[in-house]
Amino acid sequence: MLQAILLMAPANQGNGGGGNPLVAFLPFILIIAIMYFLMIRP
Repeated sequence: MLQAILLMAPANQGNGGGGNPLVAFLPFILIIAIMYFLMIRP
């Protein structure tokens, strides 16, 4: 799971380099949010 995030983050940053930085980080933030939700579930 962590490897997928590490691989996706640079790719997303590269694709969104010329545009809005938030667009490049959206998938990264979404994955972190999902992982956090799964971790806090009982």
